[in-house]
Amino acid sequence: MFLLLTAVLICTISITEAQYPSSCSYSEHGDVRLYNTYTSTDDDEDGALQLCYSGTWYSVCDYDWDCSDGNVACYQLGYDKARQVVHNSDNYFGYWSHIHNYYYSCSGNEHSLGSCSSHQTYCSPSSDAAGVRCVKASDSSCSSNGALRLVGGQNLREGVLEYCYYGKWSPFCYLDDEEASVACKQMGYSKYAAFLSPDEYL
Repeated sequence: MFLLLTAVLICTISITEAQYPSSCSYSEHGDVRLYNTYTSTDDDEDGALQLCYSGTWYSVCDYDWDCSDGNVACYQLGYDKARQVVHNSDNYFGYWSHIHNYYYSCSGNEHSLGSCSSHQTYCSPSSDAAGVRCVKASDSSCSSNGALRLVGGQNLREGVLEYCYYGKWSPFCYLDDEEASVACKQMGYSKYAAFLSPDEYL
């Protein structure tokens, strides 16, 4: 008797030491990079955040990891800001065996993680790695600082919420229920109905 089995697999892309070397030069100390084995290399603005420290690439600890920290990391990487911060990022971008046992507290105005305050703690590389999804600077300009708009939705009432900031449209990294209601009222609606995943639009 023969059994015909259907195998369902989730494969990662081929990763070489050349793409993600475990060591870094001392001149790179303090540099950051994004590590991502689960999506194509074209998706280079998403990944687990890694820090060059004393010659080795370490995952950044996700303790107290928030949008202010993510914005600084994305800015250091050459992007505009963060559209989403990720906790337990090995589930999304792949596992890395080294993690830096420090967490960062940024105000959001710094130009690098090294400029933020850091605090020693214990973090597990299998469950505590920080990740970030960055966005490039928008090509579309705006003139009314603080204005809001929804883009990419199936109708005028849904989409990615963006705000006008010094002449450029930028997405919000995080909103709570109260802030979402205020945003909808500012745009002329009664209140917000539901949050949607940013991956549906970005």
